[in-house]
Amino acid sequence: MKRVVIYGCSHAWGSEMAGRGDLGDAGYELNMGKHIADALNLPFHRAAEPGASNRFVLHKVIEHAQPGDLCIFAWTYFARDMYIASRDSSEYDISDHYSQHQVGNVIDEIYKNKTNMAVVMNKLFKKLSINPATIQHMKSQWEELGAVKHTFLNYPNLSHVQAIARYQAEYGWELEPSIVEFLEHYTSANNIAKSRGCRVINLCMDNHHHVQRLLDMGMQGYPTYKIYKENGVVLSSTDGLLSEPLANTRLYKDYISDPTRIPLKDNNGFVTQWRKDAFGDGWGKQWPGDRMGHCGPDAHEHWARLVWDFALKARIIPESARNSPHFLNTPPKGRGGFD
Repeated sequence: MKRVVIYGCSHAWGSEMAGRGDLGDAGYELNMGKHIADALNLPFHRAAEPGASNRFVLHKVIEHAQPGDLCIFAWTYFARDMYIASRDSSEYDISDHYSQHQVGNVIDEIYKNKTNMAVVMNKLFKKLSINPATIQHMKSQWEELGAVKHTFLNYPNLSHVQAIARYQAEYGWELEPSIVEFLEHYTSANNIAKSRGCRVINLCMDNHHHVQRLLDMGMQGYPTYKIYKENGVVLSSTDGLLSEPLANTRLYKDYISDPTRIPLKDNNGFVTQWRKDAFGDGWGKQWPGDRMGHCGPDAHEHWARLVWDFALKARIIPESARNSPHFLNTPPKGRGGFD
């Protein structure tokens, strides 16, 4: 192995490691990936970015994966994607990431003062487990950080921005298409990395409810058979996603049987499980250390131990790594991984 590279969103990047709003060097030095790199005596690189989507992870793998990498794929929320600014249009601002927060604001603008606004907004909120108060709370945090330069927030009336928002709210974030899209990104990123001579570790940073539905259900009833005609004869498609339930596809089976994927604990992703262990089920909206939406150094130390132990057991890193004097090979200090 030549280096450790972590892919993902702000949780993988290490946002707010030193406290509320922090995006400084602490996010690198105290990152769970940095702990693993130090234990292996390897360089550490972050191919993560705050606000990133799973599609962004795939793009970063294409750009950055190199032979000898240990790639840590910290998969993030399904309700995110990339906005690519169109340079051949007079209606563009900047390329950016977007999530349910930005889409919610645009939907609010589209249906403002219209009778069908409540129906569309309630569908969106129910689907994403958020509500208007949450969107306003998130908007105030953006303003506090001075991060108001965003295409979706600054130009909610652009026709293509509204088209993207409506697609996501009314279809893209339904369970079936969002899971299929995630599996496509997951499979592609892993296959590309492995084909370039990388070792990989996969973990669910969050969006645990969608992933657990995937694990539990296997999407047994989706989709139905695709019917088409050839020379006037009605035929059924014979292979692939459109011919049988997702649970019978290689896309699904490879994910379920992937030996590089860290199993979920109590149906939760890393972030949700950490908060549940630290605060129980009644943590509310408050993040530790008065952060805006992230965990701190102790959480990253806790996660690093989980990844390290898994990688040793799965033989993703060599057995000789147990001889490293790094703290990952020593018992926890008793803090339980919580700050």
